[in-house]
Amino acid sequence: MLKNIAPIVFLMLAFTWNPDAPVASARRATAEGAVDLAVRNLELTQGVPGEPLILGKLTVARVQIDLPPATNLDAQIRLEVDGKTYERAANLVGPTVTVTLKIDALREIKPITATVSVTPTGQATDPNLSDNSKTVTYQTVRTTERVVVFFLPVDWTPEERSKYDYNNAFKQHVQEAGDFLMSTYPLPADRVIVDYTMTPHMLSSFEQTLADSQGKFNMRNALALYANLSFAGRRYRPDATMVVGVLPPGWFRAHGQPGTLGFTLSDVKGIVTGQYGANLPPIIAAHEIGHLYSLDEDYDFAIKPSRPCVAIFLPSYWAEHELELIDTSTKRLCTFMSAASSQDNYWVDQRIYEYLLGKFALNGGAASAPLVLAATMTWRVEADGSPGKTSANVRRFEPSQPVYVSVAGIALQAGSTLEVKLYRGNAFLRALAPQTTTAGNRWYPFLIAGTHSLAEDVYRVDIYLDGQLVKSNQIEVKASQ
Repeated sequence: MLKNIAPIVFLMLAFTWNPDAPVASARRATAEGAVDLAVRNLELTQGVPGEPLILGKLTVARVQIDLPPATNLDAQIRLEVDGKTYERAANLVGPTVTVTLKIDALREIKPITATVSVTPTGQATDPNLSDNSKTVTYQTVRTTERVVVFFLPVDWTPEERSKYDYNNAFKQHVQEAGDFLMSTYPLPADRVIVDYTMTPHMLSSFEQTLADSQGKFNMRNALALYANLSFAGRRYRPDATMVVGVLPPGWFRAHGQPGTLGFTLSDVKGIVTGQYGANLPPIIAAHEIGHLYSLDEDYDFAIKPSRPCVAIFLPSYWAEHELELIDTSTKRLCTFMSAASSQDNYWVDQRIYEYLLGKFALNGGAASAPLVLAATMTWRVEADGSPGKTSANVRRFEPSQPVYVSVAGIALQAGSTLEVKLYRGNAFLRALAPQTTTAGNRWYPFLIAGTHSLAEDVYRVDIYLDGQLVKSNQIEVKASQ
């Protein structure tokens, strides 16, 4: 369920250069002199830093370049990726600038090597060319999941359609929600299909009644509602894996669920609901569909002070929109499994992305090397070792809950060793019994602790593959208040 804690305005950060700024005079002063450029970093990314690259998903190269402060000059960026060359002329402004180049979608399962070089153009020269280039190598992954999302307008009266410019607003809502889902989920563009109808599906009064006169949630009515919407959506799109019922503004409040923006009933497969709002961020479908893939909420109102947001401190990049995504002192960057707030921006963090990558790749997928894709914390595991229903991605455990880590291994070799070490803060507590891997793809569950066996504190879980640290995760054990 997506909670709303304030009116929402969805903002992203983009870096721009003002040609009238004082740095323009610095360009005239330095463009003809010797300027030492240095490539600080080269990253290939599809939205989340440091992850393997998914075949078919939009990929960009991010080149971070250092140059003297107040320097402004033109340069040529040359990038070689997988035998192809990409070039771009760029204006560089010191002391540090990042240049982005889009590259062709990757199609083969193999390691990808990229090399970038930067050269000043015009009258400027670089006296030290030794640090003007950098080479990186990434592994690739093929996912197998196909997501067909059908958006169904629900309970839109003629008055509401007129009031909210329905014909334009609903189409824009579908486009933005589908775009966010496609960008944040670890799937190639051709494996996320978005469709919709403009014909509203109207509910009966029974299906509208989600709470009784005392405000108690009515499960029977909710099940009827969701079953109805599931059938209605699949009449339009029989192959839909997800039906998203889009309700008019204020619908949840008017029908017994104030403060709710979206809702998932895991008992009814493949159906979620979300509320339309002109200023709402396009995260509701991604959030609610995440529950259908077993993701838990990131917001936490059961402790004091409450935690509506899990912040993403690692800078990310929305490749499709060419937008920088950063956490700042005035705008937090929160995961899309957080609660909604006008004070926050939204994206996907490594925990969520890696878990979904494991979920989408282990069933028939492939990788260019043996990889641990995810180490997902959970309090319940399924028979295949994966996190249980709505229990993946847990940040805080009640003392009464067991603690597991589900490790997603892909293309692993038979006879490798997976090890898990537990720390309380930075103090080593214990190593768990290692597991020997089988060839191929599998979830490997480890029981970290039984009920009431960990003191309330912050813990770190490190995962080793054949002695090499490959993943780390942090959790908190703390009772609700």
